[in-house]
Order: sequence, then structure tokens, then C-alpha cells
Amino acid sequence: MPPFRNLVGETFGRLTVLKDSGLRRRGGRVFECLCRCGKTALVPRIALVTGNTKSCGCYKWDVDRVRNLTHGHASNRQPSRTYRIWAGIVQRCTNPKNGNWPKYGGRGITICSRWRNSFEQFLADMGECPPGKSIDRLRNHLGYAPGNCRWATAKEQSENQKIWLLSLTPEERKELSTRSAAARYGSARRGQMQAANG
Repeated sequence: MPPFRNLVGETFGRLTVLKDSGLRRRGGRVFECLCRCGKTALVPRIALVTGNTKSCGCYKWDVDRVRNLTHGHASNRQPSRTYRIWAGIVQRCTNPKNGNWPKYGGRGITICSRWRNSFEQFLADMGECPPGKSIDRLRNHLGYAPGNCRWATAKEQSENQKIWLLSLTPEERKELSTRSAAARYGSARRGQMQAANG
């Protein structure tokens, strides 16, 4: 039989073991623990060493809160329009398998790490998408980031694109055309190779 392991002083998730409470549950020791949030909790030894209990309960509350904001930014369990727009940006800028990749990530359009890694940060910077509008990049050759995006109507976006194209030098227009063609060619080649490989 392996020697008894004294858990006092050890940390499991958010819990630091303070002492053996003297209680027993189903024949096992129960320890008094201090949670990172400041609360104390009585936790069976087996729950600590197996990782089944990581906190006084605050970990689950925090996970649920983030899930409700990030994935439950919703009505009737359906993601909100703002969340769907954010998820679409992430996909077309980072996933080569996305159908819109050639027009975005494939030609160098990126999403900043602040937004890519957090819907909450995107929401904090952009706010809710107003009715009748969608996301628009002020400078179309740059990516999705604070300072380069706004909510705009289809008409506003069309006018913005015309103004931006007129502002380009001949060299910039040529480079843009080359990058777009390369992205389309790369996407087509990937499709041909996937088809050839079955």
C-alpha cells in the first residue's frame, strides 16, 4: 500500500489545501481548502486528486458566465447577429477551408489578435450591430481591427469602397489585382489537388 500523501499546502486548480477537516465522506478524508476567490470549501480528497473539484464553485460560475456571454449572446439559444458577424470574420480570415478565404485571409486580410481571441473584446470595441448595418473596413486593404471598422449600411460600404479604390496609386491597384488573382489561383489549385486526392 502506498504511503499516505499529506495534501496540506498543495494546490489543486483554484483550491489550496489548508488542513484535514477531521470529517470523512464515504470512508475518505475531507479537507478544508481556501479558494482563490477567498472562500473556503470542504472537499473530499478523491475529488481533489482526480481534478473533479477545482474550486469552491466559482470556477463553474465563471465558465457559465463566459459561455453565456460568448456563446449565449443569444435569444432562444440562437447566437445574436453581432456574434455571428464576429464568428464569420474569424473564419474567413483564419480558416483556409472557409469559402470566403480567397477574398479575405487568402489575400492578406487579417483580424487582430484582440478580436480573434475574444468576442467580448470585439463587442466592447464595436458594440451591438445596429439594424440594417453590417461591418465595414474603412481601409479595404487593411484587416479587421479597432480604428479600421465601423457598422455601415450597404450603400455606405459601396461608397467607401469606391472612394478607397480611387485613392490608390496605379502601383497599389496592380498589387491588389495581383494578390487577388494569386488568392483565387491558390484556392483553385487547392480544390484541384483535393479532388485529385479523392
